Amino acid sequence: MNKKIKKVLGIFSLILINSCSSGNQGQICTLIGCSNGLTVNLKGTIPASYKLAVKSNGQEVASKECNETTQCGTSISFDNIENTAIILELTANGAAAKSQDFTVEYKDLKPNGESCPPVCKRGTVEFTI
Repeated sequence: MNKKIKKVLGIFSLILINSCSSGNQGQICTLIGCSNGLTVNLKGTIPASYKLAVKSNGQEVASKECNETTQCGTSISFDNIENTAIILELTANGAAAKSQDFTVEYKDLKPNGESCPPVCKRGTVEFTI
């Protein structure tokens, strides 16, 4: 490769690196998104079909219905929840199977690095059935 091509490639590489740094002290940021929310890790014997509701201040703020068709696994995420005082209520076969109060601690999630946006608040609780 001749010197002129190497020089052009070198300059192009520097321009590309500088344009991607986003002013974050030379750090290159990725573009991974995130949302505020709550993750519920289920423990114990999980029914084949159930509804898990998140309540706050006497109101249901979110819920997920899980069954053979819509399997949820042992970790269920709810987006756009930032309530610190919640009640989780599990209903199976049309009857309330378990209800428990939680105080959720939300932590900053920075999927693109410490100095890169976005910053989301995520909380995690363990709900033993």
